[in-house]
Amino acid sequence: MGRYRDAHNDLAGPSFAADLHVALWRGLTEATLENWSASRTYLAQAMPVLKKYQPEWRTRVRLTDAQAALGIGKLELADAAMMRVPHDLDRREALEAELIKARIEAAENHYPAAIPHFAAVENGGDEHIAAQAIFYQTSAALTAGAITPKQGIAILERLRYRWRGDALEMK
Repeated sequence: MGRYRDAHNDLAGPSFAADLHVALWRGLTEATLENWSASRTYLAQAMPVLKKYQPEWRTRVRLTDAQAALGIGKLELADAAMMRVPHDLDRREALEAELIKARIEAAENHYPAAIPHFAAVENGGDEHIAAQAIFYQTSAALTAGAITPKQGIAILERLRYRWRGDALEMK
């Protein structure tokens, strides 16, 4: 339902402290709230029970784990999480995985290698993930010196009108 603050509060009760299944849901909730460190901690706690979930949920957790690792700057953990993502993904999951790969490449100072991944996501047909790709590619290009700050501002100004309504807009 998109009520992640409520979920955060509901799952925070001390009666759930030792429940590894609740840790999984806490990790997913914290990731949506972009509390990356907490998300990583909870998802790591939940790994022993992950095999009990359907493949699509296991994939979701692996992708979220990689995003959380990127969020705290742990590239080796993000890469390790991506190694455990299955290859038979649906279209949205494949785009998310491609974006994570691009972000890892860019964060490892391999911006030229990341460009085709960003482009594939931007042209993948999912507006939300495409907007994320534009944002992260612009950030990576600025860091790599591939574009000027003025060019970056122009790109982000156009993105501002393309995507609205969530944390990406605030970034």
